[in-house]
Amino acid sequence: MSKSKQTTKSAETKSTPSDLSTRAMLVRLRINRWGAKRNDSEIAMEVAKTKNSDAELGKFTKQLLKSDALDTFRKLSRQCRKLHKYYTLPWDEGVGLLPADMYFKYTEVIGEKQREAMKAADEFVTEYKAQWNNGLSDYKKGLGDMFNADDYPEPNRVRSKFGIHIRTSTIQDPNDFRVKMSADTSKDLKDQMFSDFQDNLKDALRSPIMRLFEQLKHVQGKLHEKDAVFRDSLIGNIQDLVGILPSLNVLNDPKITAMIKQTKEEICSVSDVKALRNDPKYRKEVAKSADAILKSMKNYVS
Repeated sequence: MSKSKQTTKSAETKSTPSDLSTRAMLVRLRINRWGAKRNDSEIAMEVAKTKNSDAELGKFTKQLLKSDALDTFRKLSRQCRKLHKYYTLPWDEGVGLLPADMYFKYTEVIGEKQREAMKAADEFVTEYKAQWNNGLSDYKKGLGDMFNADDYPEPNRVRSKFGIHIRTSTIQDPNDFRVKMSADTSKDLKDQMFSDFQDNLKDALRSPIMRLFEQLKHVQGKLHEKDAVFRDSLIGNIQDLVGILPSLNVLNDPKITAMIKQTKEEICSVSDVKALRNDPKYRKEVAKSADAILKSMKNYVS
């Protein structure tokens, strides 16, 4: 086993649920909306008949309406999911591990998108109510013979389908599991919970180094690419990432800390992206630094 892998393995083994629970929490981001879509079996049968195919092998989904406000809600929802993934470590399906010192930043950036999204939802429902009160005339015009008034719920029901929710919880310590059951069953369950904890922790600890590796690989590729176009985002993106990685290094792995420090000093310090294109010597020096850092990550990502 390599020294780097030994370090990572040691960090996993030494950390317990109770220890990690003082450093981080679990967060679940749940987003709901009305899809404004409907499967139409009658149209599907008509299409199947026209194409001489089995109607059970295809379906027809119709979009019930067009709305800029609804599109805005969808866009902001995607941004919320992207931010959730950016500021947390992978833990379980739909759940992220959020370092304690990232909590306020997380709630700030997602809260801003959340407010914008719900404003768009309210605008959409206002539009929808107007259409409802006017017999859904514009929707009927758009769909023509495919229109079916039964596809459209009442406005109050539509509004209740929109929401962006953040749910936080602590990391459960199996030793605090208090459900009454036989001693053997309780032990087996606790052992499984500890095993699940170690699996989740392994993925979480791997995430920061993989993010840094992927960003550096992109930078390295550009630096070695002849006639590459260098945009400010080439260095800006890795600067932003390095800004949050110390927090995401939730167990303070010294190897990861050293890589972050080296990247900050040798890559993030690039202040003039245009110089990378215009000064071959400078570009070669930065490329050499990227190569060296990536080489040091080899045992983490292999």
